[in-house]
Amino acid sequence: MKRTNSKRTDIYGFLAAAADRFALAPKGYKRILILASDLEDNVGYQPKVNLASAQVAVLGFQSSKDPVRTQQVKQSWIKKLTEAGATRVVFLPLEEKFNLDQFKGD
Repeated sequence: MKRTNSKRTDIYGFLAAAADRFALAPKGYKRILILASDLEDNVGYQPKVNLASAQVAVLGFQSSKDPVRTQQVKQSWIKKLTEAGATRVVFLPLEEKFNLDQFKGD
């Protein structure tokens, strides 16, 4: 399968859709949001989202060849997601195996 890159990435739209679905979940459900993204939103919409009590995992994150830029993007998104109510934000490289056990006890 040939890899393609999208011309537009609407991360906030994805977060807004996730927040809408979380709002419909019964009280007490564990909210885990999984993103596989470089977190480079180029659409620019920034709606207010409610990620209260959500735990967020960003898989395969690598924003740039510049490690300083990558760290800035990472810290910026940690701030945005926690301000939206996320209780935990973790970044996992591609080579690290992901499983939901990482969210036990939270």
